[in-house]
Amino acid sequence: MTRQFVVVCPGRFVTGGPEALHQLCHHLNQVPGVDASIHYTGGLDDSVVAEYWPHYEVQAEPSPFVEGASIVVPNNVDPRAFRVSGGGRKWVWWLAGKRTLPLHVFGDCHHAFQSEYARRRLERLGYRGLMLTDYLRATFDAGAPADPKEDLIAYNGTKSALQMTRIRLARPRLACVPIRGLSHDEVRAVLARAKVYVDFGPHPGRDRMPREAALLGCVVVTNREGSAGLPEDVPLPEELKVEAADIRGAAERVQQALADYPRLHAALAPYRQWVRTQRDTFAAEVQAFALAEPPPPEPWDAERSARLVAGLDEECLETGRTLDQRTNDAMAFAIEVERARFGGR
Repeated sequence: MTRQFVVVCPGRFVTGGPEALHQLCHHLNQVPGVDASIHYTGGLDDSVVAEYWPHYEVQAEPSPFVEGASIVVPNNVDPRAFRVSGGGRKWVWWLAGKRTLPLHVFGDCHHAFQSEYARRRLERLGYRGLMLTDYLRATFDAGAPADPKEDLIAYNGTKSALQMTRIRLARPRLACVPIRGLSHDEVRAVLARAKVYVDFGPHPGRDRMPREAALLGCVVVTNREGSAGLPEDVPLPEELKVEAADIRGAAERVQQALADYPRLHAALAPYRQWVRTQRDTFAAEVQAFALAEPPPPEPWDAERSARLVAGLDEECLETGRTLDQRTNDAMAFAIEVERARFGGR
């Protein structure tokens, strides 16, 4: 008997989430006895076809409602918009460990997690499931520029902008380039030149750019927020993880990574190897996922409700701490800009 899956994917965005969804559909079709298709929401843009179809074997399904099929939705899509029948199941794939929807919408769903960070956060709220990670294309670092590395620091120009602007104000001689609004090839070109890549973002899941930077020979420096705080998700040497709120310490660590590039590049060899094995890991996870016989979703009894209350309490405290830190960072930045522009203490 053939097991059928429909993977729901945004049809107009070329980002890490849609690529992971294409990877899932592709690898489900490699499992004997499994047939998978992909349903695009919001239409299908030519850029999505050009970016993903040459690399992944997928078949577009015009309707998400296939008799007997299980359906997989990313965590930012409301699963109530989709129905299953004939023994099919609803799966939510947590590509990020943050919620944008209320918990009650997941009542009849099973769960899979792209990161250990997401798994722990959702388990704390009473949701258990399977690991289902992702990987980088085997061709990512193929054909990249082979010019000598420069004393250049690349950084995530959106998620790390606040901290890196503060570092650049404190160390104006550092040569830095933000990665923001660049094409795939332009990102590769920047990372191939840079010795250091910095990512001080929130890391809601296993972000791709630190892995991409490592494969292109960068020393990767991160904060400890989100998945970056867990060795299961970001297994970098401890000396390359910093407390980004300590701008002086972070600036020293980034500058040290530049100065000590040969040693630190060698120290990242296990991390690069870990990245390269992720395709095989994902294939094994997909096979386990395709053949899984999960029990029905847990009922909301008193014990599970108590776990939920405790989990929500911790989530609220964690969110409060994060917001407080963001506020403190923004105020410190404003003071630094004021001093640089107007002088004074």
